[in-house]
Amino acid sequence: MTTRAYLSKAFAGVIVAALLPLACGSLIDFNDRPLTDNPPVKQDAGAPDVGANDDGGSDVPPVTCRAVTVDPAVDYEAMCRHYCDTLDETSRYLSLAQGRTPAPVGALSAMCYELRCVPRCVDQALCWTQCEAAGTQYSAVCGTAEIAPDTVCPVSLEDHAAACRAGCGPVPK
Repeated sequence: MTTRAYLSKAFAGVIVAALLPLACGSLIDFNDRPLTDNPPVKQDAGAPDVGANDDGGSDVPPVTCRAVTVDPAVDYEAMCRHYCDTLDETSRYLSLAQGRTPAPVGALSAMCYELRCVPRCVDQALCWTQCEAAGTQYSAVCGTAEIAPDTVCPVSLEDHAAACRAGCGPVPK
C-alpha cells in the first residue's frame, strides 16, 4: 500500500470517528427512557372496550386482535380450547425435541384461553395451522419412538394429526 493511500484511509477513519458520536447522539435516546421497557400494547381500534370495572381500571388485558367471524357450525369455545391445548402441546413437544424439560401440561393453555379465546381471536384456519405445527413437533419426538398409551407418544403420527384436525371442528363446505 502506498503512503498516499494509507494517509487517505487514515484521514477518512478519523473523520468518521469524529462525526459518529454527533450522529448517534441525535438519533438514539439513551437518557430519557430505559431501553429495557417493553412498549405498551395498543388496543386495536376495531376492538370493543371490554373488562372495564367501576374504578376505571380493567379486569381483562386489552384486546390485541380483531375479533374473528366464526362459522355457526363450529362450537367456538370447544374449537378455541382445543387450539390452546394444541398450542400447549406444541410447546411441550418442542421442549422435548430440544432436550429441555417441558412446562407442566396446561400451563400455556390457560393463558392462551384468556388472551386469545375470550376476545375471539382464533378462527378455524388458525386452529388447523396450529395442528400442523403440533404435528411437526410430535413427529420430531415420536417419529422413531415406540408408540404406546402410557408414553410420551401415545398414538401414531397419522392418528395424532387426524385427532387434532377433528378438534378444530368440521371442514366447511
